[in-house]
Amino acid sequence: MADQTELERLYREAQAALKAKEYDRAVGLLTQILVIDEDYKDTSRLLARVVREKRRRWYNDVRIWGTVFGAVVIGLLIWIVPKLSLRTTPAVEMVNPTGTAISTNAVTPTITPSPMPTPIPLTWKRINIGQEFPRDTITGIVIDSKDPDVIYVNTQNAGFFTSITGSVSWRPISRMEINYNILSQLNAHIFSTLDDHPISNIDPDGKKWFYDICKGYSVWCVSTDGGKTWRRFSEAGEFFSSAITLDNNGMVYLVCGQNICKFTADTAQLTILGKPQVGFVTLIQISPHDPNTIYVAGDGLVVSKDGGNTWTKINNGLGAYFPQLEAGTGDSSILYLLSGECKEGGGRGGVRQLLYGSRDGGFTWRFLTQEGCYLAKDVDGKTLYRHGVPENTEPGPYTRGWILRSADNGSTWQEIATIPSGIHTLIAHPEQSGLLYAYDNQEPSHRFVSTDYGISWEDNALLAVRPCYGVTNHLLDDYKPISIDPQNSNHALFVENNELWETHDGCSTSDVTQIDLSFKAVISSFKAVISSIAIDAINPNTFYVGTDIGAYISFDGGQTWGQVNDGLLGATVVYSIAVDKESNVYAATPYGVFKLENK
Repeated sequence: MADQTELERLYREAQAALKAKEYDRAVGLLTQILVIDEDYKDTSRLLARVVREKRRRWYNDVRIWGTVFGAVVIGLLIWIVPKLSLRTTPAVEMVNPTGTAISTNAVTPTITPSPMPTPIPLTWKRINIGQEFPRDTITGIVIDSKDPDVIYVNTQNAGFFTSITGSVSWRPISRMEINYNILSQLNAHIFSTLDDHPISNIDPDGKKWFYDICKGYSVWCVSTDGGKTWRRFSEAGEFFSSAITLDNNGMVYLVCGQNICKFTADTAQLTILGKPQVGFVTLIQISPHDPNTIYVAGDGLVVSKDGGNTWTKINNGLGAYFPQLEAGTGDSSILYLLSGECKEGGGRGGVRQLLYGSRDGGFTWRFLTQEGCYLAKDVDGKTLYRHGVPENTEPGPYTRGWILRSADNGSTWQEIATIPSGIHTLIAHPEQSGLLYAYDNQEPSHRFVSTDYGISWEDNALLAVRPCYGVTNHLLDDYKPISIDPQNSNHALFVENNELWETHDGCSTSDVTQIDLSFKAVISSFKAVISSIAIDAINPNTFYVGTDIGAYISFDGGQTWGQVNDGLLGATVVYSIAVDKESNVYAATPYGVFKLENK
């Protein structure tokens, strides 16, 4: 939990900075407080006040307008009062000293109550803003043409954000809050691809230049004859990006290696700038207010105030990247979060996926490992498993797979087994400790079982395939969320073709039932994607579903559904939902981790 002494110190310093009119310092201090505790005292109000003070102009100074308003009122009174004295004074409402209203000639209107739907008495409360997790990919950025402090960004998964503090902090906004002009600009460049539209540039001497990606190569080319002939001017690199921008002087900014490079219009002179360190660069944007202020987007956002030489991360409040939340099988306060999809590169087995753990119900998180992919949890409450494939192996018929195991809730890991065939699915039995199943979805005959916590494996072609269990590998296109009833392992929910299905025989056969066609109609009408499902640990007839239009709940085994978005701060994208053994419900969204509570 937050250190109250530290919060109080930051709060006092922020007040002092505000009193001294040191607005930039006050913004920084108040933002630090909000990162730790968004509800601390009146911090949010003070931050809004600082922003107003920073942006104050003579024409919106209260004192000036107060004087003007007073003069106008006095003038109106001089003109109006004599006219009013000639009219009959109407009946007015009088208030006696006790505060009871005494009405003269009052008319009581008849109010017809409007029917209102009965709301679900549940609300989400944010318990962690996700600052520990990698940021989502930025796909669009627009700086207000009139105010440099007002900035908008679009993200690949997390939606839209805005800042009114010059990118010091961000808040999520809905599409409805963005005017059409800004929205069209944000959507204009999802990625800066130039396959069919070379960038044109005119140098100070009036000569026209064209820039494009060389066909078949990850390098930039320049043309002086309208695109008839081209020559290379940048080198190929591992981090090549198609992001490019021009400043008002015709200078060209693009990615070279891990740096940002600045070329003259004729590409003859090169200046190597700093490293933005945002992974794959999606956008480079120069502020229209200051040519030395440059934004670079990728996995998050950075800014340079010195023309690109040094860079500062500005991700406070931006959404995290596709977090998958899971509850532990032991202590109800233990949660796990996998960030992003399984990617090639790094780690013992050539694949990686960041894994975080929380021991206090999601309030704080610590990094556990990036080696391996996905997560299987033993019923003993402390043993975890991850699996992977050989280095530099593409998804397909693998030659072998391997297993990582942790016996201490993810604090330490060791490779414990190598399986003769690559595995796409690893399942820990929900009732029997130490029992694991492994499947190769592309080679159905490859099925393995372990009864000793993954140390040894038996190739068992007769093992039931369990069609709805082929779900845990995101490298496959047939990824399907699944939730197993903690009280009955034969009862499970799973998603097939974005439809919700139920099994009562542990997926041993294809005897499955589709859940509530009305729910299917809702999902279809909004073109929503089901990202997560969960069964309540204590009340197995209570189901939760996370979608990109919000969270849904059913109290009657899927017969009827209600939407539960209250408290999500406008973030209707729900990546995953997890329920612990005490029926505490958590949701991972682009804007942090939330817990479901009674209103």
